[in-house]
Amino acid sequence: MGGYRRDLQDLGSGLRLETAALRKAAARAAAVLPGALEAGASAASDRLESVGQAVDDLGAAAAVLLSQANEALRSAETDGEDGDGGSRPSDAAASGASWRASPSSKKYTRFEAQVLALRADPTTFTEGPEDPEGFARWRGSFSIDEMREQIEGVLRESPGLESFVERLVPSVVDYETFWCRYFFAVDKLRQAEDVRTKLVSRAMSKEEDEELSWDVDDDDNDNNAGDHKEDTDSMAKKERGANSRAC
Repeated sequence: MGGYRRDLQDLGSGLRLETAALRKAAARAAAVLPGALEAGASAASDRLESVGQAVDDLGAAAAVLLSQANEALRSAETDGEDGDGGSRPSDAAASGASWRASPSSKKYTRFEAQVLALRADPTTFTEGPEDPEGFARWRGSFSIDEMREQIEGVLRESPGLESFVERLVPSVVDYETFWCRYFFAVDKLRQAEDVRTKLVSRAMSKEEDEELSWDVDDDDNDNNAGDHKEDTDSMAKKERGANSRAC
């Protein structure tokens, strides 16, 4: 029972940290956006009519992405109150290729909300990952050509990202690095979600085992009570028989 409670406490702590991290990502996106816009606009000024137009366009795209991420967060939190809303979608959906519901009716999982927060944060694309060695190894197996279809799916799902690509590539970051950083971040989220899912499954399994154990104990108690009653009835019959013979 103690282990089960510890698992539930760990799970609760993990979900609170996960939600806090998602909120922090959205806040960070809003905080770092001006710097990212300025850098992207300045480097791309020779290809645009004005720096102001670049900032306006990229800022509008980021605002849309942030709005989408915040909506997803609210949806994931609401879904989480009704049950486990964190089940991981397929790999295609995880990278953004097949979320098809309209914004007003879409129920986002916790994982999907985190992916949308990644898309709304310019540093996802402009800054190197916190694990440079792991990123280097992962990039060794990354092929931009093999990801063309998934990239198209991401852009269909979040059209605002096209403005990120137009304003940041190649002036701030090259095209392959832009997407490599994104898919690496998604892969890290997927790994964390797998761990969370396993923890949930383990906690649920322990809960079922506890319930089964209690049911068995109840059955044993009922059987013992029945046996005791039968013994008592048998003794009472014997006493009545003895009294009858004595009379």
